[in-house]
Amino acid sequence: MNEEIESKESGFSRRRVVKGVAWSVPVIVTAVASPAAAASPGQVDPLLDPNTAIKFVLSTKPGSPGQARNGLGPKGFYIHNSGGAPTGAISGRITVTSSDSSAPRVGVQILSEGVLDQIGASDTGFTIAGGVGAGVNKFFSLTFNHTEPPRNWVGPKSFELAISFTSPVGLDKRFLGGALELR
Repeated sequence: MNEEIESKESGFSRRRVVKGVAWSVPVIVTAVASPAAAASPGQVDPLLDPNTAIKFVLSTKPGSPGQARNGLGPKGFYIHNSGGAPTGAISGRITVTSSDSSAPRVGVQILSEGVLDQIGASDTGFTIAGGVGAGVNKFFSLTFNHTEPPRNWVGPKSFELAISFTSPVGLDKRFLGGALELR
């Protein structure tokens, strides 16, 4: 008998209000979550340029380029943002190392569109304030330097290149590894 009365009843009943709330809560939660997902940078992938012929500038002190030497290495790296929003500022670290104690010191002289913490350093942080726009594949060029090799130096000398990214969210803890060769 209660069922019959409720089905003919017009207006509000506790049962109808509870049923309506139960159906509307997931819709409200979904509507609120969607804009946040659309604004995220999504997948952001770095890629190191393949090794090609490059020049290492001579630097007796950071920021003071001089004679160039031939070598092999990447001319830079790409960052592809396949997400729906710009990445924002990108930061990270570039490190050049060698297991050969007779090798000259090699460092990063220039990063296009970026600011290096220390020009010419073999271990330096960097910041790219402009970031990468949504759907863009952007190239950032690198220029390396070297200190004057010792007089008894015999080339070529090999170096390991490591580039790590610490931001934005889509690039967190991403790492690129490569090689450099100074001739």
